[in-house]
Amino acid sequence: MKTTSSQPVRAAIYLRISLDREMDGLAVDRQREDCEKLAQFRGWEIVETYVDQSISASDKTKKRPAYLRMVQDYEAGLLDAIVCYDLDRLTRQPRELEDWIDRAESRGLLLVTANGDADLSTDGGRMYARIKAAVARAEVERKGA
Repeated sequence: MKTTSSQPVRAAIYLRISLDREMDGLAVDRQREDCEKLAQFRGWEIVETYVDQSISASDKTKKRPAYLRMVQDYEAGLLDAIVCYDLDRLTRQPRELEDWIDRAESRGLLLVTANGDADLSTDGGRMYARIKAAVARAEVERKGA
């Protein structure tokens, strides 16, 4: 979904930490600060912040309620962009990444990360995202072995 210059980019921030032993939210707060700065730098309007605290993205059978709500909101046309700390915070499942790539190609989803852009509108950006997703998945498999 492309926006015109008179229409601000409606951005979501997605925050996730796999395990927050203390449940104090400090790790999520650090992610939030960096993501908010990035959205502000780009001049994007933050319309929603989705948080899955102490929920792993490694197990594809585990439900991430905030993530699922964000997907629904994007599909409903409520969002133009997603800001996350790193791609592995968004997903550790290559298939989920491919869904986001499809959304970028078909509807112009903008996706940025606080530690380096994953510009899904370019072949190089998609390659970068796919490599990051493969590395994140390999880490999951290595931990499981």
